[in-house]
Amino acid sequence: MSESKFTAELAEYAEKLGFRVWPVNQTRGKPKFYMKKGFADLCMFGHNRTLFVETKADRNMQSAQQMAFEQACKQGGSLYWVCRTTEEFRVAGQAKGWWR
Repeated sequence: MSESKFTAELAEYAEKLGFRVWPVNQTRGKPKFYMKKGFADLCMFGHNRTLFVETKADRNMQSAQQMAFEQACKQGGSLYWVCRTTEEFRVAGQAKGWWR
């Protein structure tokens, strides 16, 4: 599955679990607005939390800019997850006690 399809699938799934989700469209073409490199693919609010999710397909790894954004999120008290599957997202939420 492509990363963009996975991102859309995960956004839909997260909304079913009670999150309000904003996918961040980062095109390589001329953007309509400026977005710094490294911003997470999904920004979510729910379960009394702010959660940023970076989606990765196959063996893709985080860039240096994505790791810097992760560090900034965590230093600011937000949660940041890297997810490769919807199941991984579900299990992480279960571990936090957000759903069963």
